[in-house]
Amino acid sequence: MRSKDEQNEYSKQYYKDHKKEKLELAKLYYQKQKANIAEKKKVYYQSHKEDIIVKKKKHYLVHKIEKAEYNKEYRQVHKLELSEHKKKYYQGNKIEITVKLRKYSQNHREKAIRYGREYRQKRKCDILTHYGNGKCVCVRCGFDDIRALCIDHINGDGAKHRKQIGDGDNVKGGAYLYRWLQINKYPEGFQTLCFNCNQIKKVENKEVGGGKHKSVVQHIEHDNK
Repeated sequence: MRSKDEQNEYSKQYYKDHKKEKLELAKLYYQKQKANIAEKKKVYYQSHKEDIIVKKKKHYLVHKIEKAEYNKEYRQVHKLELSEHKKKYYQGNKIEITVKLRKYSQNHREKAIRYGREYRQKRKCDILTHYGNGKCVCVRCGFDDIRALCIDHINGDGAKHRKQIGDGDNVKGGAYLYRWLQINKYPEGFQTLCFNCNQIKKVENKEVGGGKHKSVVQHIEHDNK
């Protein structure tokens, strides 16, 4: 007759030795009983909802940092899988998701507006940082106030590109351009500039109205001597 400690050690060792077999059996059982398991989970959750929520909150508060680190690492390792799963889920539930989002937005209008504004600001910062060589600054002069930073088309074809990504005569820039860059996985050909450097570049490269702005450039050059 084994003691309690001996039995625990034996069970641990047995599990290690037969781990693959047990996992395969568990997978087969789950596939066969998937619907029944899901139904039982729903019934149990409904009857123990308050207790489960309280336990989850307590567990989260105790393991908050560990959980955040684990989630971050998991997202990095399974980035492509998660992205594909989200796309498939969205395509299969597009109408339902749209209806839910609209309903939530109507019921929480102020919160939705604030969230949208914060999300767009974060996306802008991320994109400006990417095209600012890892810093949210102008790559020419180092200016770092995000309110006066913008995305510049290095080849000077910004107007043409904004028309292409727009809808006919509806030219798209600003937040729409940042979204386009994010969706297209940060393509090359762009850089972060402040409004001053962006305008100076246009004049220097004669991208727009080079002739009538020559005096401005000459004045800047004179001040820099």
